[in-house]
Amino acid sequence: FVGAAAAQTGLSLEETTASLMVLANNGLRASTMGTGLRQVLARLLAPTSKLKDAFAMYGVELDKVNPAMVGYQEALKNLLPHIWNHEKATVDMGKAYQLFGLRGAQAVAVLGKSLTSGEFQSALANTYKVG
Repeated sequence: FVGAAAAQTGLSLEETTASLMVLANNGLRASTMGTGLRQVLARLLAPTSKLKDAFAMYGVELDKVNPAMVGYQEALKNLLPHIWNHEKATVDMGKAYQLFGLRGAQAVAVLGKSLTSGEFQSALANTYKVG
């Protein structure tokens, strides 16, 4: 479900695989992983006008979170400060649900946490090792 969207967004096969590995390792089922990641990519790449307003409300600059413009990892890193709950050291799920919907929120929360913990980088390194 996510392959075509990932390719159109400019994700490498390794980044896509690492993302799916992280989502799987955090308990998401296969169908939810693909749909969730696709939802995140679609909303970052081509947000609706209503969604653009929601991003603006949180101070998100769309050109800095567009994976086709800045790269996938950079887009997520740029997004994270706007949806992060510093008190709980995790993604603010209210913001995540508003911006990414039910399945997308789960995916962006897990991916965001994995970027801060190093889990994503480790998964990415493992995909390069395996080839």
